Amino acid sequence: MSKCERCNQNDARVRLDSIVNGRREQHYFCRECAEELLGGSLPTTGGSGSQPKGTEMDDWKGELHYFFRPEDDHRLDGPRAEASRFIQDSVLPAFADIAQELASYGREVRTSRSGTSATAVVRDRGRDEFTFTVQVQFLPNGVLQPVMSAEYSSHSRFGSSRESSKAQIRVKDQTVADLTKDGVARAFTKYYLNSLQNRAHQS
Repeated sequence: MSKCERCNQNDARVRLDSIVNGRREQHYFCRECAEELLGGSLPTTGGSGSQPKGTEMDDWKGELHYFFRPEDDHRLDGPRAEASRFIQDSVLPAFADIAQELASYGREVRTSRSGTSATAVVRDRGRDEFTFTVQVQFLPNGVLQPVMSAEYSSHSRFGSSRESSKAQIRVKDQTVADLTKDGVARAFTKYYLNSLQNRAHQS
């Protein structure tokens, strides 16, 4: 029997599945590590005193857990864990600071996270004004490269969307270790202000 992916000591008796970019990933843990990751006890099978069954966690429970609690990914090992830590420690805090600052200018910022990406949507008077996404790309050489994309829409005075523009920002030779929280905020600000200036010119 293989060893637990987390502690590398106990036998891996529990399988937890995650969905990454539409692709299923399977991870195998001992009972103790699985309970720690899930934040609760796993059910036992059979009557009193029975031993836990081999693969105890149903696939659908693992899928729900890793969708709604992606922050637990940092307890895993490997590139996915590094990418998850980058989103958790650099991108989301930057989005939180941005939301607080833009609130003083009458803007609302809605953030979301899915696995190894995060998105901030700026809304002005109930309409989406600007969308900024940071996603980690796994390169064949093992490098984790942050890729940022920006999208904005200009509206007519009657509220209908007139134009939508998209831009993808990729910094050569930059890795997730190079991009800090402030770096994320500066990139966001640069492209957000550009979008506002372009919209002003089109008015």
